[in-house]
Amino acid sequence: MGQKTSFYDREELEQIGFAKVGKNVLISRKASIYSPHLIEIGNNVRIDDFCILSGRIRIGNHVHIASGCYLFAGEYGIEMEDFSGLSSRVVIYALTDDYSGKYLTNPTVPNKFRNIIGGKVHLGKHVNVGTGSTILPGVTLEEGTSVGALTLVNKSTQPWGIYVGIPARRIGERKKDLLKLEKLYLMEEGVELTNDVDVQAISEDSDDNNRQVVRVSITNVQELEAKLLEIGREIFEKEIGLHDKREEISGWDSFAHLLLVTRVEEELGLVIPTEEVSKIHCLKDFLRFVG
Repeated sequence: MGQKTSFYDREELEQIGFAKVGKNVLISRKASIYSPHLIEIGNNVRIDDFCILSGRIRIGNHVHIASGCYLFAGEYGIEMEDFSGLSSRVVIYALTDDYSGKYLTNPTVPNKFRNIIGGKVHLGKHVNVGTGSTILPGVTLEEGTSVGALTLVNKSTQPWGIYVGIPARRIGERKKDLLKLEKLYLMEEGVELTNDVDVQAISEDSDDNNRQVVRVSITNVQELEAKLLEIGREIFEKEIGLHDKREEISGWDSFAHLLLVTRVEEELGLVIPTEEVSKIHCLKDFLRFVG
């Protein structure tokens, strides 16, 4: 009989009794799982050594929980959205005892003598929590929040901020470039995109990183076509026609496709729905989004 790997295999995962477990899930044999029937796990999830998961927990897709993390959810719940992650030794509490001295504490005492304080903890998409940090009950980390090492988060955050300290305070803004990479990655994986996976609209004066964005004033179709040809020439470093098909042009891969769409949106002021991105097969197709 061969030696077992460090992670449970698929058959073993299904025997644990999770409420839901997706594809490509790696959970260390050294992790401790309590009340698995209350735990839902999405696709492409990895949970490393010495983690504890207890209570009502929902984990999205592409989530990493590093070694030594503790998630104490109880009935209140902990939720981690797609592309969120915990560095080592992060602790999340969705419930805690009342330590004021008015009540007895710890689980060896009947609940009628305790005052358990709780609230669901929610980590939005692209939230990252640094090593040694603690998150207290009822906190929501909004999308894009980045929490520095050794931080105590006792209040909810605002989106796309960098937070550090005891207690946590916002010290800066986090870039949103990763949203474009998310779209590119999912396109390469063949995932059907929805409007939930979209790049934030760029303002007339500046982009996400406060760089100046130069826009053109287009007054007719001829000018639009000329600008599309110019953008195509710059990206592919050669002349391409308006009707030349994507599959016939060397270098028009998924990364170049995303770059092309982004440039056209920025410079022509177009808004292209996420579900339409994969349907663009030549430069002429961009004209469908004019007007």
